[in-house]
Amino acid sequence: MRRGVIVRDWLYVEDHRDAIWTVINQGKIGRTYNVSGYNEMTNIAVVDKLCQMVAEKTGTDVGDLLELKKFVTERPRHDMRYAIDATRIREECDWEPKETLCTGIRKTASQGPRARVADLLGLHGRAAERVCVPRSSAARRNPQVSDHPRVAALRG
Repeated sequence: MRRGVIVRDWLYVEDHRDAIWTVINQGKIGRTYNVSGYNEMTNIAVVDKLCQMVAEKTGTDVGDLLELKKFVTERPRHDMRYAIDATRIREECDWEPKETLCTGIRKTASQGPRARVADLLGLHGRAAERVCVPRSSAARRNPQVSDHPRVAALRG
């Protein structure tokens, strides 16, 4: 058991959404664009940071929260690190994430358990009235997505 030492690149959902829109609007058709949050951190460091943030917000002793951690068996042959080279999206599309790991966690936590998926996706009108919309019907009902000329070009 490696105890949380696997490294991941953490990306806030709204930054991810913005990166996708940026590629749709500014990217070159047929090119691949990797998206990075530039927030590489081990899984255990993220849990420790979450405990620290909860302790600050609630007045709970951080040590008490850290004692609640439980480790699980990691998948066999699991990659120790996923590395992302996001040079192309940064240079060709002038895109970088707006949020750090901490600001993204704070924004997520402030939305509460009833945060609407539609708000995060930037959906409007009828599609925004539903919290869960199947992917296939969401694009049909959201002209902002389905009628976008670059999306149509990708469909061929």
